[in-house]
Amino acid sequence: MSFIRSSSKLQFIACGITAGAVSVFPSSPILNDSKRNFYGSDEQIVPVPGTVEEATASQIELLRSGKIVDGVSVRSSTLLEDAFKTVREYSFAYYQAAENALYDATGKYYAAERHVTSSLSLLHNRKEDLYPNSLYILTAALGGSIFARRRNILLRATLPLAFGLVAFKVLLPETFANTARFTLALEKENLPALAENQELLITKADELVKNVENVSQKSVDTLQTYTQKTKRFIGTYTGLDVDQEVSSKKN
Repeated sequence: MSFIRSSSKLQFIACGITAGAVSVFPSSPILNDSKRNFYGSDEQIVPVPGTVEEATASQIELLRSGKIVDGVSVRSSTLLEDAFKTVREYSFAYYQAAENALYDATGKYYAAERHVTSSLSLLHNRKEDLYPNSLYILTAALGGSIFARRRNILLRATLPLAFGLVAFKVLLPETFANTARFTLALEKENLPALAENQELLITKADELVKNVENVSQKSVDTLQTYTQKTKRFIGTYTGLDVDQEVSSKKN
């Protein structure tokens, strides 16, 4: 009985000590609140991805400027975007300028080709055959080259051209005239001073030819006049009929 009483006293003393300790050292209550917000400060503290360091203002702005492209979040720097945009715009502008220049050049080429083709078709007279006559003209030019083979450099340069032009004028007269008019028109359009001097030279040459022809005709007329006077003088003093034509010889 004494043992039971002593143990009861000990239990009472232990309970008192425990109560005193609890009152002196209060413990924090254990909370099991399932609605506690562990991420409430995310808007204030934004860590750098992959780290626990707090991001700077520029990094936060970069992280918040993401775009969704095909379901993937894509983030890029505004400075980098502006640089690539400028490069792209300049590249496109140069490409457009090069494309326009190419189109203009090809358009001018095709226009010139059509002009030359139509002009050449207008130069040729359909009544004149090109196939055999062009070969004859080429043969004449080669003949001039052979003829001037042992001459000086001036004759070797001009004689083939002169022979070819003479053959061209003789074999294809209408085509030659059309070509001459076309060449003169080109000279007036591109080299007006040269065309004017050439026309003046041609005019003087024509005048010289006409003067030579007139002098030759006058010389022939004068010679015929003197011939007739001589014949009449001989007939008068000799009694011969000098105007009689001899048609046959007598055996």
